[in-house]
Amino acid sequence: MKKKLLLAFAALLAVACNSNSPLDTSDSNAVANDSVVEKVDPLDTFTYTAYTTLADIMAGKEIKDSTYFRDIITSQAYANHSKVMTDMWARYKAQETDRVMEWSRQNLSDAPTRVFYPFSGPDFNYLDAMFPECEFAALFALEQAGRLPFSDEKSLSHPGELFNVLRASIGANLSLSFFITKRMQVDFYASYVKGSLSVAMLFVASRGYEVIVVNPVDIDSLGNIFYTEPEKLYAHTLDKDFSNGYEIVYRREGEKKYRRLYYFNRDLSNGNYDKLKLDNFVRVNFAGQACMTKAASYHLHAANFSNVRTSMLTHCDLIVNAPSGIPYTSFEQDKWNIKYYGSFRGPIPLFHAHPDTELKDAYAKNGPEAINFKYDYDTHNSSFIVARRKK
Repeated sequence: MKKKLLLAFAALLAVACNSNSPLDTSDSNAVANDSVVEKVDPLDTFTYTAYTTLADIMAGKEIKDSTYFRDIITSQAYANHSKVMTDMWARYKAQETDRVMEWSRQNLSDAPTRVFYPFSGPDFNYLDAMFPECEFAALFALEQAGRLPFSDEKSLSHPGELFNVLRASIGANLSLSFFITKRMQVDFYASYVKGSLSVAMLFVASRGYEVIVVNPVDIDSLGNIFYTEPEKLYAHTLDKDFSNGYEIVYRREGEKKYRRLYYFNRDLSNGNYDKLKLDNFVRVNFAGQACMTKAASYHLHAANFSNVRTSMLTHCDLIVNAPSGIPYTSFEQDKWNIKYYGSFRGPIPLFHAHPDTELKDAYAKNGPEAINFKYDYDTHNSSFIVARRKK
């Protein structure tokens, strides 16, 4: 007769508090021998709503729960921020991400649920629109992860200044579809924002999700993600150190599954990539899954970034690739089925050193399908390819 074992919250927390243990991303419905093990996910009993309130504030949404940050929610600074963000997001959503999602429904309905997105900045925005069923994604960029907004006295006493920096930070992403690296480096080091986390949370909330919890994470040499402050996993506090990266756990209202977004501030050039054994990370977490490039500054065209390029081509089975991402000539025709979207007429002047004539010839030869949204750097003639590994 099968026994039902209920794993108590305390037991799960004790396991999670072993900082040397990687995150368990396996199926939660485990069956062992003659016993059925029913796991009680601590997230199901986590009642601290400050994270989702904080994300909603960043996004300028109507706040349903004013238990936390009441002074900010009732301030004129927030009223102004909410009005600007509501208008900005409504225009942008209709012009861009709704179109991306419609394209995705028609062309990526078979996409995997894990996505590796290097050189991304905190661009959850396009990631979620392109892969709306994504449950596990990793963003990599040079910008520091930062800290949670309104977790210090300075930002608490100057909410208007923080809102101004936030809107400036996302302005280029909304109007151009990408972050401007130099502008990001200025905005994300500003005293009121300090990194990408505020923007990532803003995008998650704006895309209609609730943020359950945010925790600091890192990657071990085997490619596993682990919590760096396991004792604070389910603590009711915003005082956490995100020096190495963060995990945002989120889901839609009414959704049972939890989704996870990871951000790591890492240099992906060959020396550092090998030193940190990041190929293991891609292999362990994204073998047979998807990856995405957009506004990648042509780093993947350079010899010094060949190792991350090789990891993507070796381990991922679906690649949504911008001209500024993996060079077209890196896709071996006997290994990949490629479809072409948009209109490629060469790089913008800033990247004239990468003419990519082979890609231009392929577009002329293969009859690309039109798109009605921006992608990569050329906002007037946007383009990307979708490469699927041949079975």
